[in-house]
Amino acid sequence: MAFPRWCPGCGQWDCFLCEKCAAAFEYGTERVDERAPYVQLVVPTGRKLAGLVRPGDALSWFPIYALAEYSGAARNVIVSWKHTVNGGLTGELQRIVREQCGLVFLGEEGIAGSMPELTSTSVVPAPSRGRKHKGLFVAGHIAAGVAEGIGARVDDVLRVRRSKATGRLQGRGAKSRGIYAVRRPHAEHVILVDDVLTSGATLAGCARAVEECGRHVVAAIVLAAAPDPRHSLPHERASYHIAEP
Repeated sequence: MAFPRWCPGCGQWDCFLCEKCAAAFEYGTERVDERAPYVQLVVPTGRKLAGLVRPGDALSWFPIYALAEYSGAARNVIVSWKHTVNGGLTGELQRIVREQCGLVFLGEEGIAGSMPELTSTSVVPAPSRGRKHKGLFVAGHIAAGVAEGIGARVDDVLRVRRSKATGRLQGRGAKSRGIYAVRRPHAEHVILVDDVLTSGATLAGCARAVEECGRHVVAAIVLAAAPDPRHSLPHERASYHIAEP
């Protein structure tokens, strides 16, 4: 039995992902951690710092890199991927992730020089409830592409407990506190992976779980990043963490 195929980004027939929609993920990565309130650390007054950083400033817990903006064709592709088992689309997106991450970390202008040896780094996907055994574990698929791109290994060690969290900023923070590790990642240094960055709550929960195991998060990769939620929800106040002196 044959099934029709079409690009989930624009609806073009007879392809898993058309060239135009694929290009939405191929413009290069952008650092987006400043958009994520839950990964911002407030510098305490007792900490000695050099340069332009002063006590009270917000610093990122770890850098976060996105391949695309969560809008238009990229958003359509991701939403479809998260809700449909599509091996062809998975293969196309893993190829893009593999190539883009290779450029980001290992290219001539890559950031690998400021990070630990990548081949001895664990790539850890964010946990997913109920999707992992249905072929819909997209964070796991992305992690596999990242690991292939930088020559690392995937460590699927995170799980999440059920919660009644809402989609609001504070609700996302509550949900992230249910994330825990079933074992310690093999490598000392960890790159976290998720599909979409919204508030950073999920990645913050993942980082807490990883660091409770004695491991260190050096970066995170997401397929796409949404706009800073603080701009659309001015009445909500995000949680900030105090950086260790």
